[in-house]
Amino acid sequence: MLTISLERVVDILDKAQEVELPEPTPADDGAEAALEEAGAIDELLADDPAYQTLTSAVATLTPGEACDLLALALLERNAAELDEWQAMLEQAREVPEDQLADQIVETLLLTDDIELALERLGYIVDDEDEAEGDAEDSDADEEGEPEAE
Repeated sequence: MLTISLERVVDILDKAQEVELPEPTPADDGAEAALEEAGAIDELLADDPAYQTLTSAVATLTPGEACDLLALALLERNAAELDEWQAMLEQAREVPEDQLADQIVETLLLTDDIELALERLGYIVDDEDEAEGDAEDSDADEEGEPEAE
């Protein structure tokens, strides 16, 4: 169903999680509102190495892979049924190619839509940080250390 490998999606999701969004000030409607302005993402995060890594990774996607990622986001954002996958894919293909990467990056930074859609489609996306934390908890239990209450 997907032309992009799950491994590649997870790699891009991980890169997106490394980007730190600016903290909103009380006068702002939030960092997300500031980022939604045209060009604001590039302006606010231009010096962030994690952001540069993310945009580089997204730029290497083939058009089919990029459309898959955007279609995943559209599936979740539109609360579409799984049988509407083809319609979401077509909608993603209608986005002009020069805007595709920007829309993907914005979606990755502002929502969990892609990860949620993967789960709805039956793909398992493990969060490595959670998996490592679970392993450490289980090691502590086996060593006879008391659990924190």
